[in-house]
Amino acid sequence: MIDEVEMQSFRLATKDNLADVRRLLIALAQGMSPHTTLRQAVCFLMIAQTAATGSRTSIGYMKSEAEGETFFDLLGTTTSRTVRSLKEAGLVFTVPSEFDRRELEIKMSPEGYALIDRAMDQIKEPHERKA
Repeated sequence: MIDEVEMQSFRLATKDNLADVRRLLIALAQGMSPHTTLRQAVCFLMIAQTAATGSRTSIGYMKSEAEGETFFDLLGTTTSRTVRSLKEAGLVFTVPSEFDRRELEIKMSPEGYALIDRAMDQIKEPHERKA
C-alpha cells in the first residue's frame, strides 16, 4: 500500500515541478503584501489567466469558474473583498462592463502584469530565465 502511495506521489509531484511552484509562490509573495492570503494569490492568478486569453472577467464569473473547477467554493463570499485587496495593492482595477451594467470587469494593471511577468520568469527553463 505504501509503495502505491509513493509511486502516485512521485508521478504527480516531481522535484522539478515542485521547485517551479515554489519559485512561483516566492515571486508572488515578494511582489504582494505580506498579508496576502493564498486565496488572494489564486484569485490574482485567475485574473491573470483570463487576461492572457484576452477574455473578460468579473466577480460573478470568477465565482462560477471557481465552483465549476471544484475549488470547493474557494473564493466564496470573500471574492469582492479579495478583488478589493488586489485593487488596493495596485495589481488590478475594475471598469463598468459593456455587456452587463450590474457587473464590473476586472482588469490587470501595469503593476499586475509586471508581477506576473516576474513570477513566470521564475518557472521558465533555467536557460530561458533572465539574468
